[in-house]
Amino acid sequence: MPTVLFDFDSTLIRCESLEEICAEYLDDDTRRDISLITQAGMEGKISFAESLSMRLKLAQPTKTAIEKFTANPELYLTHGMKDLIKSLSTRCDIWVISGGLVDVIYPFAEAVNIPRERVRGITGRWDGEIFHLKKSDPFVSGKIEGCQALVRHWKSPTLAVGDGITDFALYQEGLVNHFLPYTEHVTRDFVKTEKLTPIRNVYELKSAIDSILEAATS
Repeated sequence: MPTVLFDFDSTLIRCESLEEICAEYLDDDTRRDISLITQAGMEGKISFAESLSMRLKLAQPTKTAIEKFTANPELYLTHGMKDLIKSLSTRCDIWVISGGLVDVIYPFAEAVNIPRERVRGITGRWDGEIFHLKKSDPFVSGKIEGCQALVRHWKSPTLAVGDGITDFALYQEGLVNHFLPYTEHVTRDFVKTEKLTPIRNVYELKSAIDSILEAATS
């Protein structure tokens, strides 16, 4: 079956998870700094690895805060996304490919019936409340590095859906056949620079995916 890869932050869910998880115990200046770092990473102004390191250093998410954030996934899922994924799952393999922590993503994937073996993100270990990156994890370097070993599991056409230039990079590097820029929650500068057609909501996303799948079978 065709393969659809969903980004997590600002795509599958309507916010940036790290910022939301840590919001209660960060001051305004730190939240602003994290947001600016996220934006710089998503627009390709700094590397993903640099963005990740800087954000985790500032935010330092705790296990308790993550458990609170993931307790009710429906609060954060993008409107209509659950129904779309349910519809697509009968004719596509659905994956979540993210630069976020897999411990955050798993409960949301479960809520939309995406199995854990099709979720990829940042892994590590917990020392009490403190998270330590697994530095050997290729996703720590970026999505391209993380996805290079996954391509053999995907069948054409492959579609990447996301808000960031890290998602677009999968298309640029030939790891996927199509890229759909999801702009409901945030529009990155590269979407205009690259003259991409923005996908503004789930309904437009469904139409775009249907068109690609129909063309592939015609």
